[in-house]
Amino acid sequence: MKKASDFLQSNLTARLVSVLLAVMLWYVVQSSSTQSISPAALTTTTAVLHGIPIHARISPDMAVLGQNPVKTDVSVSGGLLSVASVQVAYGNLQAVVNARGLKPGVHELPVTMINLPTHATTYTPQVKHVTLDLRPVIDHALKPTLRFQGAVSAGAQLAHVNMGISHVVVRGPDVDVHRVRAVVGTISVVNRGSTFAAHVTWVPVDQNGAVVGGVQCSPSTSMVTVPFRQTSVTVPLVASTFGIPAFPYYVASVQVLPHTIQVTGASAALVNLPPIALSPMNVAGLQQTSTITKTIPIPVAGAHLSSVTATVTVTVVPGVRTVVQHVPIVIRGATSHVRYRLSTSTVDVALFGPQSPALTAQDLEASVQVQGLAAGQSTRETVTVSVPAPWVIQSVTHSVVHVSALP
Repeated sequence: MKKASDFLQSNLTARLVSVLLAVMLWYVVQSSSTQSISPAALTTTTAVLHGIPIHARISPDMAVLGQNPVKTDVSVSGGLLSVASVQVAYGNLQAVVNARGLKPGVHELPVTMINLPTHATTYTPQVKHVTLDLRPVIDHALKPTLRFQGAVSAGAQLAHVNMGISHVVVRGPDVDVHRVRAVVGTISVVNRGSTFAAHVTWVPVDQNGAVVGGVQCSPSTSMVTVPFRQTSVTVPLVASTFGIPAFPYYVASVQVLPHTIQVTGASAALVNLPPIALSPMNVAGLQQTSTITKTIPIPVAGAHLSSVTATVTVTVVPGVRTVVQHVPIVIRGATSHVRYRLSTSTVDVALFGPQSPALTAQDLEASVQVQGLAAGQSTRETVTVSVPAPWVIQSVTHSVVHVSALP
């Protein structure tokens, strides 16, 4: 009950309707059951509708530059029921001034009420006249200008943009159109490096770059393609393996198809682009030739590849065991004026691979690292042996040697 009471106290229309209903109920009780009730027989009243917009009716080639005032209060007089119904629903009621056919300039025009309900009620606008400033509507074509916002990706360069439209028409009151100095659109290129399309909204601005209101652009938006300077380079693909095939097989060859691909992207980003390495292929325990498809990694951000995959074929064939004797050990990291002594100066290396051509000690390299070993010190170092592909090392005699730095 409290909520209903608060609603009646805060809503003027509801309160008025409540009073009218009470009066009507009283009238019905006092009247004979054979009598009819006429709205005209009820007590008349006057109410005020506040803030009714005043609409200006103008010719298509004219625009309203200024209007004073833009709203009016309207007095509604008539029977209680009629006034109450108008107060409850007056959405179609309009106040208008007719400026059709008038020439440019300032005019004072009378206010007229339209869309009046059919029941007997008097409508009186409290604003009798409205001052209108009419200006002719004109068109002005301007070449649009693009502005780019933000920094592109490292190494990327914007190319010439074809906006697809030659001009934008600015339409509105002559005084506003004459203030327009340019039509601009803004596109964000933050971290962009490849061609993309964007919707651009065209905005009219004055000589200071401020937006000019009261005018319209046609078209108001456009789809613009933003290109970047592109170049294309040929880059070789490189494949590798890890693991050891099953005995007695060895990796005879690794082939990649295609051998090269075209990489297209920003010019600066593709300078001195190295070969593209595919992910290594595991050949551990392999007993027959195997082919697998690999995804080609993108070498630089925003680049496009002529192919996204490559086929890697690893060929394994039976091999033979070969022992290469007396491979000399080379000392790495030696300090000048210091002499070094090794417990052995050569190693024998057992290899597995093709039967021919036969390897010699000069085809292999064995070395030990002595960097940091001061005069008078000694240490044990592992011998590192490198062999040409496709041979695989099986064992090394004297794989660890004793190294002394002589004072």
